[in-house]
Amino acid sequence: MLSKRFRNRPIQQKTELLRRRSSPQRLGQARYSNEEKETAMSKSLLFFGGLFLLVAAFSAGCSTAPPSDRLEIEGSVTLDGAPLQTGAITFIPLYQGQAVGTTIDAGKYKIDSQEGPIPGEYKVEIDSTHPTGKTTQDSLGNGTDEEYVNLVPAKYNRKSTLTVLFQRDGGDSNFALSSK
Repeated sequence: MLSKRFRNRPIQQKTELLRRRSSPQRLGQARYSNEEKETAMSKSLLFFGGLFLLVAAFSAGCSTAPPSDRLEIEGSVTLDGAPLQTGAITFIPLYQGQAVGTTIDAGKYKIDSQEGPIPGEYKVEIDSTHPTGKTTQDSLGNGTDEEYVNLVPAKYNRKSTLTVLFQRDGGDSNFALSSK
């Protein structure tokens, strides 16, 4: 609410008073002591420094392992006692790390230490798809696609109950699967 004295003045005087009150000289006057400014600066530095460290910590947690931490692994896969001729094997970490996988050829697989897993426990998924000889309508309705079937039961792939623990020494991991 404006004072009576201010309201009763001519517009030129009001304008001049308002201009003087908000002049750069008046606004530029120090309102805080040097000690208050230093305290505010150190609080700002502390806040932004902490924020930087927090972001750096989260970024480090999301990075991939250096090649020196990765393991070379190899092994065999059999289905009902016979080597699985072709397929794919994938190791999905249960706690940390990234999934790794490779192909199975004549019942054997191998992942070198450049691409291998880091030590830890992994869920194992094994697939081996083959054509059935039948054709089906493609999803767009424009033609036909060859039908495929996974020879490996679901309990070893999408609904896998297989797990493996990789130690620092790497080593072999062999999987004997049953179609029953």
